[in-house]
Amino acid sequence: MKSNDDPLFFLRNHVQEIEALLGYSFRDSSLLERAFTHKSYFYEHPATSPVHNEKLEFLGDAILHLWISEKLYMTYPDRSEGELTQMRAILVDESSLAKYSERMGLCAFLILGKGERQREMEKRPSLMANLFEAVLAILYLDGGFNPVSLLLSRCINKEMMDVCAENAVNKKNQLQEWAQKKFHVIPEYVVVRDVGLDHEKWFVVSVSIGQKVFGHGEGFSKKKAEMQAAENAMKKIVEMDGNEKRGADSK
Repeated sequence: MKSNDDPLFFLRNHVQEIEALLGYSFRDSSLLERAFTHKSYFYEHPATSPVHNEKLEFLGDAILHLWISEKLYMTYPDRSEGELTQMRAILVDESSLAKYSERMGLCAFLILGKGERQREMEKRPSLMANLFEAVLAILYLDGGFNPVSLLLSRCINKEMMDVCAENAVNKKNQLQEWAQKKFHVIPEYVVVRDVGLDHEKWFVVSVSIGQKVFGHGEGFSKKKAEMQAAENAMKKIVEMDGNEKRGADSK
């Protein structure tokens, strides 16, 4: 491979440009090589490649969740824990992280193996999302939490959080979108039981997707019980997705 065609060589010649995109000058510029190196390049160049970025993704994911959790907690004191969880899930999902990388132009410097470079980047949002988490990690390692906060404040502004707040309100819509995307079905709400007089009944509702019950809710109206069931279902889904991601990262 000619040096001009080597993505590692390309990055080393554009360190200042990357720093300008991030708004930060590194004391240890070798961290940039680690953050931008995908394992496909590392396996093709084991003798010369920097360590790939998977462990940095792990650290960056934790930093990202901490920053967003604190920001949402302070910005929306009237929101429930479930609503804040859903807002955070929207802000940190793979497609959102990929957009942050894309908007900053970071993907042009991603160090990929030859085979991986032949695939279309727009079809690999996971690469861009993982890169963003790795970048957060090296900002933290080199400069502490302040440069991380400055970068995330640029990527995730108040307007974006307000949109997430609106999206988090109607859990039934959110659950239906997820079910249709994942299983091509719509959730089914069933009154498990109702107690009390006709004018003050207490409803217990379950919500199922396919044959599996995902959540229960209660309330003095079917609508309120269904909303709570949808909220509890989304909490379960967020937990499931988190476990799947941790399981995939450990492989």
